[in-house]
Amino acid sequence: MQTSMRMKMSLSAGVTLLAIALTSRGGTDKSLIAEPHVNVTGALHGQETDMPQGAPPERLLVDGQITGLATHWGKFEMSYHVVVKLPEGSSVGTAQLRLSNGDTLFTKIAGLGRVFEDVPTLNNIVEVNTIERGTGQFAGAKGTLVVDRLVDLSNGTSEGSIHGLVITPAASH
Repeated sequence: MQTSMRMKMSLSAGVTLLAIALTSRGGTDKSLIAEPHVNVTGALHGQETDMPQGAPPERLLVDGQITGLATHWGKFEMSYHVVVKLPEGSSVGTAQLRLSNGDTLFTKIAGLGRVFEDVPTLNNIVEVNTIERGTGQFAGAKGTLVVDRLVDLSNGTSEGSIHGLVITPAASH
């Protein structure tokens, strides 16, 4: 159990550092500070369907629906589609995150999942969502959102957190 917790903490710390690096422009560029931005933190829960591909499975096709509550946004819904490469658990895909007013973010996902040795039906998944575009208050947005969640493979239930930085070209929030 201690090994699993250490692995989860190392994975989460590594992905957080990666997200910071992806959203940073360097120490001497102050233009990032001048742009309107929102630090987002929240909780999420939902359901996903995993479809093994191949015999034995070489990859999983994953479709998920998540709802959550986040600072500055309130309630949100997120749908995602990823392809997981087995056995290492790396994934790539896309997501749409929609606020209750209809404003939407579109992201590309790069993730990594790990099985807990003592609970083989439980996976820890950390995904970096790089914002590609948006609608409404997110028009022209950029930034990174990190989703860190646990998935029960026996029933597809997913619970976790979301945090990150959304940068918009105009102060519309």
